Amino acid sequence: MDIITEVPLNHEQAALIARALFTLSRVDGHEEREGMLIKSFWMEVVGNAAILDMKAFEQLPDVTGQDLARGLPTKEMRRMFMKTAIMLTYADGTVSEKERAWIDTIGKALGLEDKELKRIDELVRTYLLSQLSHLHNVDALKTVAKDLGLD
Repeated sequence: MDIITEVPLNHEQAALIARALFTLSRVDGHEEREGMLIKSFWMEVVGNAAILDMKAFEQLPDVTGQDLARGLPTKEMRRMFMKTAIMLTYADGTVSEKERAWIDTIGKALGLEDKELKRIDELVRTYLLSQLSHLHNVDALKTVAKDLGLD
């Protein structure tokens, strides 16, 4: 199961998404796991040729919904971004109210309805649980499913 479909991005769009993910990671305190996911996104989209300087992001202004709406012109790009952003909110094990509010604000700025955002969130949670489906500890899987709101 793969929920992030291939969407062509140019270097500027990839950089905008990486910066937006960094902005999201700071709303409740940047975690190392969040940084690893941002770097993973960058490597997947841009490759080894371009180095991602997370320290430089600290000097730049936060990315806004308007920035993303201008930089990601298609619905496919916007949906892919929201899936990636929602996945990032789960990276530290807890989705904070600040993260939820940021996701809602950005989703609205990108023209996504609440129903669509909820569906994307459900897809991400289901995907995350599916990554553990090979485990034999059924009780642990049930606990994770409950933590993800999939019980």
